[in-house]
Amino acid sequence: MSLLIRPLREADLPAVLALIAGMDGGPVLPEEVGREKLARIEASPDHRGFVAEEDGEVVGTFGLFFMEHLSHGGGRSAVLNDVAVRHDRRGSGIGTRMMTAATDEARRAGCYKIALSSAEARTDAHRFYERLGFHPHGRSFLLPLE
Repeated sequence: MSLLIRPLREADLPAVLALIAGMDGGPVLPEEVGREKLARIEASPDHRGFVAEEDGEVVGTFGLFFMEHLSHGGGRSAVLNDVAVRHDRRGSGIGTRMMTAATDEARRAGCYKIALSSAEARTDAHRFYERLGFHPHGRSFLLPLE
């Protein structure tokens, strides 16, 4: 079983929306909502969407939003958002491999740090972020990339 991380495509929307709904326990969002969001991502050179695919099935998704900073000496950082991972029953480390891919992508884009929101106060998610080297910082987790 091989995990492939690739850019999000319109054909992925039904699977991504079902994955997100399954995590939240809510109904599947209408596809037009997903198309609108994908169109906004594609229109912005600073926002990229990705999917994780295993054996032809979408098992995760995440977005990266890149920001240029004028203060603190300039530099570029990335914000990891819209993370959804199918429950990893087989222990193949889907979430860890997705986070590694996101971090590598941020490094390639010349970022000095990557941040992700911790708005959900889920202890298991926080332990996961800390295990990957992200440090709690207010309502976010930060990982220096330099």
